[in-house]
Amino acid sequence: MDNRYFLRNIILIFLLGLFNLAGLTQSKPVVAASVGNAEISVNRTRILIGEQLELTLKLEMLSGISAIQWPVLPDSLGHFEVLNRSQTDSERSGNIITYHQVLILTSFDSGHWVIPAVSFIAGKKVIRTDSLAVDVSTIVLKGADYNDIKEIIEIPAPGFNWRKWLPYIIGTVLLIALIIYWWTNRKKKPVFEKPVSRSTAYEEAIAELKKLKAEQLSEKGEGKQFYSRLYDIFRTYFGRYSNTRSMQSTTDDLLLKMKDQVPSSSFSRVAEVLRISDAVKFAKYSSSVAESSQSWETIHNSVEEINRQKA
Repeated sequence: MDNRYFLRNIILIFLLGLFNLAGLTQSKPVVAASVGNAEISVNRTRILIGEQLELTLKLEMLSGISAIQWPVLPDSLGHFEVLNRSQTDSERSGNIITYHQVLILTSFDSGHWVIPAVSFIAGKKVIRTDSLAVDVSTIVLKGADYNDIKEIIEIPAPGFNWRKWLPYIIGTVLLIALIIYWWTNRKKKPVFEKPVSRSTAYEEAIAELKKLKAEQLSEKGEGKQFYSRLYDIFRTYFGRYSNTRSMQSTTDDLLLKMKDQVPSSSFSRVAEVLRISDAVKFAKYSSSVAESSQSWETIHNSVEEINRQKA
């Protein structure tokens, strides 16, 4: 009984060995099952916001396969942005051709983000890579202290920094000193006093009338200047005679002041000359040479008559 049991076990072991040997002789490697190898990698797995990292796409293929479809990644890759793409380069080693492309990425969102897997198509086979995880941080964190909740500490108000304001204080003091020095030592403008005529009002008026007549302005066609001078001579004389401010008076105001101080025989004639003077000065009237001479005589005789009245 024991011998038969032992013999049966030997036969079973022998048969199992034959089946395994047959399987090994028939299972040869198929080249088509190993069309290529693809991978995706980054040079950094942790960056700060705004920093850049390099993403490399790599594909190793047998030289006999030419129908390759390269993955095209969009400009916005999840939480990452593609800043630059290199051209797809290739290099050959024996019957293996290696293709690779480098992309420059950045991110402005902090967090733990995953770059998704990409797919290559070689011949009729789809080769898919693994995904990658990248941490984007706002600051470099050391340890776990940043997780602690701490009380808000009030910052004390800074004191007065006199050194900061010292140049401005010195400059202000110097400027004030210069202004005071200039004010106390400035040259005062000389005051010119209008010379007071020592002649009487009558003598000055007669002298100015004779000077005006000698200039013959009417004969030269300068009637406007003639009447302006004649008007001012009489107004100056009457102001000194009556001790009033006649130079600032209008013709109507001047006539009102003359009414009680000029003889009635001269009043109407002087009033007429003053009216003619206004008309000529404002270019409303053109006086003849004869009329200008008559106006001079009227003012001259009126001055004589007023002076005799005073005596």
